[in-house]
Amino acid sequence: KFFRITLLDQWTKFVQNVSFASGKNLINENINKLSTRYTNKALDSDGETLAGELAELGIDWKKAVDWHRGGAKTSDEFYKTDFLGGAARYTNSVVLQPTAMSGLKPLLHSNPKTSIAFQLLGYPVAFSNTVLKGAAKSLIKDPVRNSWRIGAAGLIMTEMARGTNFWL
Repeated sequence: KFFRITLLDQWTKFVQNVSFASGKNLINENINKLSTRYTNKALDSDGETLAGELAELGIDWKKAVDWHRGGAKTSDEFYKTDFLGGAARYTNSVVLQPTAMSGLKPLLHSNPKTSIAFQLLGYPVAFSNTVLKGAAKSLIKDPVRNSWRIGAAGLIMTEMARGTNFWL
């Protein structure tokens, strides 16, 4: 049991670090695209999607473009607060926390009278309410851009589960 807890702790730390780096890459790519494509023109549907992704992470795209054009220094206040804060929000959206405080599962699962019936559903419910709902929203917003990403992620998750079930 100790071995499994240690592995779970290390796995969680690994996922958090990878998610934080992925969040920083996503933010940086969106800022770069907005800065180069939309210098003197209004945002089209692609630009709205990029700006919307930044807004979901709490980043004002106009401030981000100004920061990028000003040299994109990591010592700037924008980087320390908005950029890294957005990467942290991205990490929180990727790493599931199926606790009662996170608000990702219904109160029925946390009620002492009914929790025995739902005790093993915490993670699947949190996954459904976070990851699957987010995938569906992104597919509806921009199907051309997101369909192959969602398909690839679904295939990877399915095969990882199959491999894990085989080896354990």
